[in-house]
Amino acid sequence: SSNRVLISITNNNELFQQVRAGGASVASKTTSISDITDNFKVAIKYKENDFAFWINGVEIHTDTLGAAPIGLNRVGFDNGTDGVNTFDGKVKDVRVYKTALSYEDLQYLTS
Repeated sequence: SSNRVLISITNNNELFQQVRAGGASVASKTTSISDITDNFKVAIKYKENDFAFWINGVEIHTDTLGAAPIGLNRVGFDNGTDGVNTFDGKVKDVRVYKTALSYEDLQYLTS
């Protein structure tokens, strides 16, 4: 959990996005949402000193300072500790790209 990219729903109808590197949060954003049962298209762009969070075609947060997480090697539907607090919901699509996408690509993918 010291290096991770996280998307979660809080108990307060909020979408939480976070990038952690070396045990520190380098970018995070909590966004209120009207209904947690709605479908959302969410993206997180991360590379050194270039972070962006997207929801439904809108860039909601950027950060231009911080290290990128290293050693990422799995996609999990839990809290990052292999099976603890597992996700209970529906996911239509998950994609991981080896390079950071452009503003236009992120807007298109989340619209």
